[in-house]
Amino acid sequence: HAAATDAARLDAEILFHLFQNEQDASQGAAHYGELLRRYPSSPWTVRAARLKLDLRRAEGDHYYDARTARSELKKAQKLADESDFTGAMGTLEGVIRHAQAESREAAEALAKLPAVLYESALFAYGKGSLEGCEADLADLAAQFPHTDWQQKGKRTLDRIADPPEGMVYVPEGPFRMGTDLADIVSLVRTQRASALEGDISTFVEVSGLANETPSHIVSTGALHIDVTEVTNEQYKKFIDETGRRPPAHWEGGTYPTDDGKLPVVNVTLADATAYAQWRGGRLPTEAEWEKAARGVDGRRFPWGPTFSKDYCHHMRPQSAGAVPVGSFPTRGSPYGCLDMIGNVREWTSTTLAPYPGSEWKGAGESEVRVVARGGAWVQEELVPIPSRCASRYPLDPAQLDETTAKATGFRCVVDVREPEPGPAGVAP
Repeated sequence: HAAATDAARLDAEILFHLFQNEQDASQGAAHYGELLRRYPSSPWTVRAARLKLDLRRAEGDHYYDARTARSELKKAQKLADESDFTGAMGTLEGVIRHAQAESREAAEALAKLPAVLYESALFAYGKGSLEGCEADLADLAAQFPHTDWQQKGKRTLDRIADPPEGMVYVPEGPFRMGTDLADIVSLVRTQRASALEGDISTFVEVSGLANETPSHIVSTGALHIDVTEVTNEQYKKFIDETGRRPPAHWEGGTYPTDDGKLPVVNVTLADATAYAQWRGGRLPTEAEWEKAARGVDGRRFPWGPTFSKDYCHHMRPQSAGAVPVGSFPTRGSPYGCLDMIGNVREWTSTTLAPYPGSEWKGAGESEVRVVARGGAWVQEELVPIPSRCASRYPLDPAQLDETTAKATGFRCVVDVREPEPGPAGVAP
């Protein structure tokens, strides 16, 4: 064991000197990547990172002691949890710069740095900034070349640029789901609902609006999701191939003339599930649907904080009916999904239940309801507030009444499978 340890230490030192003295930039990057992969905790790797990331200490700088370094690591984690990724990366770089190269804290800071940079890229993408995402992933590739982190960043860019036809990429990671009660009360109050008898908070509870409280952090896996709701013409291919019963309002086994681009409706949860499986996918969970709709910055609507009828087909007369999918192409979600508010509400695969920490008690144990999302073309709430990314609509999974059926459709997701993880250390 001692001989193996000495050999690894010597190998790391040799790699460091090769990196330090290499005149060819690509060869130097290869030596540095080899250090990161094979010896992530070596002081030679920390020294190489100081050179690569330009984190050399100035003359007269004091080293962090172990207690200070540990405190700075906790600070970096707190900043990352608060989505202050610039602050988190700066703090980690400070530990790499000022902690002893031989310390556990320096190695830990170096191991955390690419993960935070990757999270920063996903956060930028989830706010609708593809440019910010690409810039962070370019930094990731430059700072951690020839590592699994570089490959992970490349896969993310490839998935964004080349999703399956008709879909967009939603990466893994956390987002803020739901709504705080105070925000709902404020929305109700602004819609001239103060004339309601009794306390508005009580009305919010009784009306079911409280089912989307409280706001909380949820993580999802990576997936591709349909840009729009499934259309009649897409669903027709499914029933032609499988022989499944067509929607009840279709005549002669097909949709009305000129309705091919309208979202398919009159489909039960079982119908939607069967179609998604036929497509090689599944229905989204409500968390996945909400993340695809609002991104990571807690926005109220896919396009931002303020509702407008010019941005979606919602808050219209009952007689309006649905419109062709994608009718509002410039008002997509941060990831590029369209029609997330209005047109038709959409099935998810999630059974209705209170969120963790919610004071809402649910619809009763005898009632099994599945959550639909997005709202239809009509007003869905008891007061004139529009559907939001966080709005939840409980539906009977087995049978819909006529009014509900004609305004309920769905979209599909396909899971993204990650490759098996690489060696321990900085590899993701």
